[in-house]
Amino acid sequence: MLKLFNISKTFNPGTITEKKALKGIDLELDEGDFVTVIGETGAGKSIVIDSINAVLGARTSKELIRAGCDSAEVSAVFGGFDDYTAGVLSDYGFAPDEDGNIVIRRRLSANGKGQIKRNDR
Repeated sequence: MLKLFNISKTFNPGTITEKKALKGIDLELDEGDFVTVIGETGAGKSIVIDSINAVLGARTSKELIRAGCDSAEVSAVFGGFDDYTAGVLSDYGFAPDEDGNIVIRRRLSANGKGQIKRNDR
């Protein structure tokens, strides 16, 4: 399971050409889901994919940070682990929380110094 909350992206904020590509999008995928992301140019497809990649630790661009802001945060919830997988994750320091989920939050900073937390640690 993967859950993403409140994905938003505004191009040219505060200008006459301001365009909200995404506003408060929530996405939940269950095990075995097959998803195709389609849309017109500028609809926000890459932002959704880049958000998933960012929370998984991929190198990111400062463009993910809203203009005029110092930072951005992306979070994901992973869950639905069987006992074996939960045990292996625990062995590597990724113990699921009391609900059986692993929450990963990544804070991106305009100065290049970011932070990743799992289950708020």
